[in-house]
Amino acid sequence: MIRTAESTRKLARRVRIGTASIGSATVSYGGGRWFVSFVVTVQCHPRAARALARWWAWIWG
Repeated sequence: MIRTAESTRKLARRVRIGTASIGSATVSYGGGRWFVSFVVTVQCHPRAARALARWWAWIWG
């Protein structure tokens, strides 16, 4: 059985419809557990990209 810390439903849906791709996955073992980290490229709507840019500008000042 595989459990995830976060839901993978949105990622799986985006990969399926072609708006995201998994560039790489890193698998590691530590503390008696296996971990995997994904590098993901996601296409986003231009309006969402602008909102994200404003958010980052606000965070990093």
